[in-house]
This record gives sequence, C-alpha cells and structure tokens, in this order.
Amino acid sequence: MKSTNEAIRADAAGLFETFASKSSNGDDLLKIADVVLKALTARSPSPETRALYFSILTSFPAVTPAISGKTISALIPLTAKETSQTALLACFAALAAHSEAYRATSDSSILTQLVTFITSGLTDAKSSDLIRKRLHPNKQ
Repeated sequence: MKSTNEAIRADAAGLFETFASKSSNGDDLLKIADVVLKALTARSPSPETRALYFSILTSFPAVTPAISGKTISALIPLTAKETSQTALLACFAALAAHSEAYRATSDSSILTQLVTFITSGLTDAKSSDLIRKRLHPNKQ
C-alpha cells in the first residue's frame, strides 16, 4: 500500500477490504485494525497513503465494539494533525462509519470523546473562521 503507483495502492486496498469483509473473527480483525492504525501514525506516510488507510478503515467491518472504539479513539487525535483535505475527509468518513457502529453499545466513554471532539471543533475560533470562509467565500 506504500507504492507510489495509484493503481497498485487501489488494488492492495481492495484486496485488504475483501479479506477483512470475509472474516468474522473479531480478535483477528482487531489485530488487523491495529496494523492499519499503526501505519497511519508511522513516519511520514504520504497524504495519498493516509487517505487510503482512512478509506480502508471506513469499509472495515465493525463486528465488535472494540474495533470501532479503538478506531474512533485513534482517529480523533489524527484529525488535528491532518494537513491534506482529501485525507481529512476520508478520516471523517471513517469516524462516521465507526461512530454509527459504536452507537448501539452501552459504553459511553468513546462516544463522549467523539462528542467532545465535535463540539470543540465547532466552537474553536480557527474552525469557525474556516467554516465561515467556506460558506461565504466572497465575504471578508
């Protein structure tokens, strides 16, 4: 998945997603999710590679709350560091997919983290200015 060739990266991601979708063993899938999450925090993966890892996590089967909880907890701090808009959108898609899967559990600690993350982003001055500029690009 670290190839510079986009077709090879896409094929590797497709193969990974196929293997993951065929597995129903939560422990094995959690180990695989750990590998992908570790790769995201590795030294300087390219924005394209990060977007690919995020998209893999988006389509990753959330067969256990542990997988979704671990994914949510790992992705929240990565959003603050993400500089690529494409990768950031893929990260938010992964957060949304795993939030939906995790919502049915009775454990509220991960959901509390997520709500805090969202509300702090909405009230942050930099985020508010960015949103305002995106909504009204002609107004100063």
